[in-house]
Amino acid sequence: MIPFAVRLDDGRDVTLSGILTKPSGSGPFPVILMLPGGGGLYTPYCYAAVVERFAEWGFATVIIASTTAKDSGGKTLFEYSFVDQANHARGTRAMLNEIDGIDLDRVAVWGFSRGGMAALYLAASPTTKTDGFKAIIAAAPHCPSKVVMPHAPLLLVIGGEDKSVSVEICREYAARLMEARSFEFLLLPGAPHVFWQHPATATLSDSSIKSFLSNALQ
Repeated sequence: MIPFAVRLDDGRDVTLSGILTKPSGSGPFPVILMLPGGGGLYTPYCYAAVVERFAEWGFATVIIASTTAKDSGGKTLFEYSFVDQANHARGTRAMLNEIDGIDLDRVAVWGFSRGGMAALYLAASPTTKTDGFKAIIAAAPHCPSKVVMPHAPLLLVIGGEDKSVSVEICREYAARLMEARSFEFLLLPGAPHVFWQHPATATLSDSSIKSFLSNALQ
């Protein structure tokens, strides 16, 4: 676990931890900041398989553990919003220059479920590029009704049989974003909320995500 300092929208300064994983070698490696869903880091929302796959592709990862956030008095902030998670990602990005072997010019965000909402929020922010995010993946998010064109390459991924979020709202959201050159939408037929565990679409999911990252971070 590595610590990060973050400032929230309400002005509070907090500290939180992240789980850093690097591929073999000295790097520098492109890095993906991972924003978990509301279920935290326990089964079945364990992200080990995702981290392993990213490592196979040559990416370092930092799983941002939002549940570890503490205020200046040491109080744990168990409740947090997707906007807080977006700020957690910004604070983590700012601290990456203190970690050896990271390519600071190739930083991406991968958010799942509530973390996917944070990813969409970051993509819509006009500060996305100055924040240093070159690519954003929103995985199985609760898609908003308001659509804002992304300020960085954005991939939206959702399973066709996701029962935790509205697939139809995400389809409508994606349809309104199709005019954006930097937007891609991947609907995985038959896949559930935790789509990377669905064997029938795993190959399609992996190849699409890998291709998106390769193009966005080249």
